Amino acid sequence: DYGGWGEVEALFATALPRVRDMLGYMDRERNWLLHDRDPANNWTHGRITLLGDAAHATLQNMAQGACMAIEDAVCLADRVVAAGTDFNAAFRDYQQDRYQRTARIQVSARFVATMVHLGGGARDVRNAVLGTRSADSVYELDWLYKGP
Repeated sequence: DYGGWGEVEALFATALPRVRDMLGYMDRERNWLLHDRDPANNWTHGRITLLGDAAHATLQNMAQGACMAIEDAVCLADRVVAAGTDFNAAFRDYQQDRYQRTARIQVSARFVATMVHLGGGARDVRNAVLGTRSADSVYELDWLYKGP
């Protein structure tokens, strides 16, 4: 019941009764499943290209959805200016420049989601490994935050 009401109720099983009662106020009819997609290596067809979530939807675990869309827009604008009237070339160059970084973010977000939700022995191993690292090296995200 990963992410379902059974998991929520289990997490709050030892909470104070007043807190558990508040779960009854939550809307159980909504479906809030998270969706992403595998990295795609082609977002362009002729004079049409995609950017942001349309090109590379990702889970929220890296908090990079809007950032990637902004980076895409800046890169695309730069490539269009450089290519003049050759939009096909501009779109191909934009896609080539952005693909590896956006794919890495998509894959990393899935990894983080998995690591955060580990249970049992896997959780214990994760905690032991991360517990040996300094606060500066737990996530190793310099590649992300230093820019494309």
